[in-house]
Amino acid sequence: MKTKITFLALFLFSVNQLLMADIITLTNGQTIEGESKEVGDNIEIITNTSRMTIPKNRIANIVKSEYTLKPKESAPQTVEPNRQKKAQDLFKQAEHALDGMDAPKAIELLVEAVNTDPVYEDALERLIRLLADRLEFKKAKEYLEQLKQIKPLPDDIKAYEARIEEGYKKQTEKEQYASSEGQRLPGAPTPVVIPQGTPAADYTGAYYVEYSYCARIQQSNDIASVALYTQNPQTPAIQFSARVAGNCVVFDLSRINPSYVPNSIFAFVEPDGISFSLSINGDIKPMVGKKITNGDELTGFLQILAGNYDAARIAFEEAVRKQPENTHALFGLGRAQMHTGKADMALTAFDMIKNKSEFKKYFCMEKLFNISRDYAEAMVMSAKGENAIDDYEASFKQFPLRVPDFGPFMGLIERTDNVNDINVNKIKSFLEPFNKSLKVIENTYQKPFCRWAVDGALASASDTPNDSNYITVARMLLLQAKLASYEKRFSDAMLWSKRLMKMGQHLNHGRLETRQLGIKIQILGIEAFRDLICVLEKPEQAAEVSAILKEIIQSQPTGDYQSLVRYERVEWPNANKAIYMEAAQRVRIETTPLLFLPIAAASKRYYLTHNHLWPISLSMLVPEFLPEPIQDPFSKNPINVFPEQGIFRIYSIGPDRKDDKGYLPFDIAAGLGSDGDIIMDIK
Repeated sequence: MKTKITFLALFLFSVNQLLMADIITLTNGQTIEGESKEVGDNIEIITNTSRMTIPKNRIANIVKSEYTLKPKESAPQTVEPNRQKKAQDLFKQAEHALDGMDAPKAIELLVEAVNTDPVYEDALERLIRLLADRLEFKKAKEYLEQLKQIKPLPDDIKAYEARIEEGYKKQTEKEQYASSEGQRLPGAPTPVVIPQGTPAADYTGAYYVEYSYCARIQQSNDIASVALYTQNPQTPAIQFSARVAGNCVVFDLSRINPSYVPNSIFAFVEPDGISFSLSINGDIKPMVGKKITNGDELTGFLQILAGNYDAARIAFEEAVRKQPENTHALFGLGRAQMHTGKADMALTAFDMIKNKSEFKKYFCMEKLFNISRDYAEAMVMSAKGENAIDDYEASFKQFPLRVPDFGPFMGLIERTDNVNDINVNKIKSFLEPFNKSLKVIENTYQKPFCRWAVDGALASASDTPNDSNYITVARMLLLQAKLASYEKRFSDAMLWSKRLMKMGQHLNHGRLETRQLGIKIQILGIEAFRDLICVLEKPEQAAEVSAILKEIIQSQPTGDYQSLVRYERVEWPNANKAIYMEAAQRVRIETTPLLFLPIAAASKRYYLTHNHLWPISLSMLVPEFLPEPIQDPFSKNPINVFPEQGIFRIYSIGPDRKDDKGYLPFDIAAGLGSDGDIIMDIK
């Protein structure tokens, strides 16, 4: 009897819980059924399958409702798992869209995923990053606040928070200003506004124009003349008339090119009265330049444009003495010092403004600053003998006159052949004439710095490396590493492999073409280490290789879109950003095998420790042989491994995000989104 009473009490309790469920309607129209209670600025909801917290501002209303009890077998499945599954499917679709470089589609899918499941943390985090990277700070802030209501911000999102707050504030200010002045913001659908009204001020004076031109304006009432100076400080390269309306200088370019539509191009002065932006057919180019505020600064800038760097340095020194906080004058001084052999002084000048965010808002200035500072730093490091570029260039000068023929060894280079008793002597004979050249770079791997002193011209391809020389040396380093591995000279093999990998990392900096060369060389370095791991004989050797690989991976440069465009001029409409998005995806694919190497070394150590048995999962390596599982960059799950027929295979599911179980090799020549897994085999 007691058992029946207890059962009845439990039954009545559960019925009461069901009868007292609430219906919560979100602002997007979605409904959730469950028990709700107020927790600060949030509503906590407990359903049959989960507990969630939703901000109050995302809830339209809450009403009490009674369920109609049905037999268990006829009860409908709860909506909660369905909603979560739908959100996860949308998230996967967004990942596919990103792989296809379709960020707008990815954002649309992520927004739908978050609307479907408001507490889907992964989707919120990805959406915040995407919106911030695309400078959509207002939307990013909305979702950032939503994520804060769910959990403490992860460290990587905290790094975005300050940027989002600052961007949100500036976007709001710009919208308010544009609204008050009748200007159209970038991307707005409103028609081009033709400036009208009496002049707001006299804009006579000299102006920087994206630090490539000096514009001198002479104004009389509402009439003005504009002269642009480029290389000759005395004679303008071009001159045209203009009219002044409100805070705008409207250019009349019809005499230069009749195809220019009247009133289609004008400069408008920002509220600070110093900086100006350009409207080109309604497309706003913000912060294109600023007014030059003293005579010495004007003289210095004109001399910079003319290439008279000594005269420019003297003028800018005086300008900085008069206005120590003038960042444009400080930058000009650094540029002049940089070109007159005073690289250490230039570096000091640049470092005085590197944290000045206002300076870098000017059009193209951040990229020009990056190049200029790197120029000065490269010269300083070369003077100290610490720039690896100098070693590589010196190595090329030691080349014998004959052109090396790698034909007989391409199988070794492309991983279709191995060193053996037949080809080993041919390799030694081939390398012998180049020993003097390779001797020059024996210690280059110890130098952390490697950079060309590029002159700073944004559109210039000067001072870029000679690909053939670097590829030649890289192939020789690979042959040296494979030869040492074959002869079981393990210390030498580790050194040659490290030299090769470090050379690739050295070149993984600067313009896109240089970065791509560095990746090509790193691919050879990955093969050198793979070959070495295959012939290791002792667990201690594998542990030593693991330590080297840890150091290499920690110093690996990022290959994302933002880092690839660090020096590139992509603000103008004719710049194809898709090139850099595709390059970032290619880097991601081609460097995935670098993540395999620590697993390969750890697995070989396990193999040598456990009587020649391979691990069957990464979990068997952690933490004794591998500190933690390494994540597949495409699946976000641990990288896959399995032993089979005398080999140990490591693989990523690849950019198609489909697991082919490690049996269908990915071929980058078939396209960045083609089928197949990225595979590495060791033995």
